[in-house]
Amino acid sequence: MYAFFEVHSVYQNKSKRDPFMPTGPLKRAIVRQFGRPILNKSDAMDLETAIFESTGELVSYNTIRRFFGLAQGGEPRPSVLNIYARYIGFPSYRDFHQSSERHAFYNLWTQTLSKKAWTQTERDELVLAAIQEDRQAQSVLLYILHETFSDAPYDEWIPWLQSPAWNANEESNGVKMFFTNSLGQLLRRRVQSVQEAEAFIAIPEIVEWAVHFFTDYSTLQGGYFMYVIHALHDRIGGDIYTHGMLSMRFF
Repeated sequence: MYAFFEVHSVYQNKSKRDPFMPTGPLKRAIVRQFGRPILNKSDAMDLETAIFESTGELVSYNTIRRFFGLAQGGEPRPSVLNIYARYIGFPSYRDFHQSSERHAFYNLWTQTLSKKAWTQTERDELVLAAIQEDRQAQSVLLYILHETFSDAPYDEWIPWLQSPAWNANEESNGVKMFFTNSLGQLLRRRVQSVQEAEAFIAIPEIVEWAVHFFTDYSTLQGGYFMYVIHALHDRIGGDIYTHGMLSMRFF
């Protein structure tokens, strides 16, 4: 579980519980309904009685003990999860989970929109979750990078770009390309002068992370790409790449 960002999986099969669906929210909801934590056999037996009195359905105290980690056992059956859900007022576990996901989604975005500062640990965790194909993490990260690239000074980009997860393996490079391509138009609008391009390429992390992904031949003779190529040429001197791009302006 991440400090700021929680990973939520999606319930996709109506007839079978997704083994990756978290049951933590359900346990917390049961405890709230029951009125006290489930810490021992006596608590489990009392909860068994409470569930039966509320729903007319039986879940044995040993099943409850396994669910709350007081005894060893496997994953609870879907039928048992449905009884738990009915105990707390939902027609089924699927209905409870969807409601829980909606709450988590709105809570996540409320926190994201109001968050003013991120620790480097939080940044690294969010980038890692995005690299690992968590769709909510990718959406949040894309929003943050969009806001950062739109207005923030270039040096404020660095903490987001230097996360080690970006360069972990080939898969992470592919995800990085998705982000750089998605933000390409924004970056081209940002770099609209020679001075802006010089400031842009003065930061190695930005050059490594972004420049070569934002190739835009439509601005080769005037605009973003021309400014960046000239700035790179002035800064690092002539090389095959730079001379090749500059020469294309005359064809």
